[in-house]
Amino acid sequence: MAQKETVGAGAILDNVVGIDAAPLDRARPAERRMFGFCYHFALLHCALLRATGTPARIRCGFAGYFAARRWIDHWVVEHWDGSGWIRTDPQTGRGDLTHDDFQDGVTAWTLCRGGASRPAAYGNGELWGWDELRGSLINDVAALNKVEVAGWYWCDRLQVEPLDQPHSDLDKSLDVLAGLAAAAESVDELRACFDRFPDLKPPADAVAR
Repeated sequence: MAQKETVGAGAILDNVVGIDAAPLDRARPAERRMFGFCYHFALLHCALLRATGTPARIRCGFAGYFAARRWIDHWVVEHWDGSGWIRTDPQTGRGDLTHDDFQDGVTAWTLCRGGASRPAAYGNGELWGWDELRGSLINDVAALNKVEVAGWYWCDRLQVEPLDQPHSDLDKSLDVLAGLAAAAESVDELRACFDRFPDLKPPADAVAR
């Protein structure tokens, strides 16, 4: 059953049990499983890590291992091992991701704005370029603040036309947001940079609960 708009770990579990009321540790046949995407894998895995007391967060960005010379939008998980953040992909089972494997939204935006990467190489198989980079940057900074949203549909309210072209005023604000997020060394600093741009925050109906 497709539940691509499901937002939040609790809602994921509600859907799973709603489809099949068997205990969660029991394998379900394919026809009675929830169908989701990378966000659902990442969010649920992150929630499980947090439940064990492991500091964890999800990151929105782009994976380099789905297509040659392409960066495909994707969600992964970071957990703290005592000395740094370790990235893993719970959907594919890949562990200890490197910068060659995955670029978070902040990094991808910065590389493209600086000319080190081509915006046209970033997308989701159908949409490519600046609009995808904007959405991933905003969702990535939001996720760092535990505002974990499921998609990019709410970005329509930014009213950028054309979507795949640079937009001077908005993109300058996003440059500042990316720079502040990259330089932040604490939760308080992340929150301060996020609060600085209230118009770029995902709306309440997109927030994972």
